[in-house]
Amino acid sequence: MNLLDQDLGFERNSSILRDRALGVRLEFMSTLAEIEAAIEHLPVPQVEELALWLEQRRSRKPAILASEPDFVARAKAIWGDTPAGEPLSVLVSEARG
Repeated sequence: MNLLDQDLGFERNSSILRDRALGVRLEFMSTLAEIEAAIEHLPVPQVEELALWLEQRRSRKPAILASEPDFVARAKAIWGDTPAGEPLSVLVSEARG
């Protein structure tokens, strides 16, 4: 159950979220056209703040994704193709009796 499904003072009607206690109406924006239209209605100080935020966000370096570890190659590097000792299946069978 998400927050919108709970009775926490919010009402959700299509793409509008209302906070009954504060009387706030938030509209969800999902397309670039909707966002651009909303920006047109902002006061100048908020547009400048948004522009600064966008510039800071654009100047950040993107995160570098780490490659997935190759566990099989690591195990072979440590123990070779056939590790010494009994196979795990034999050990499990002995432990079960």
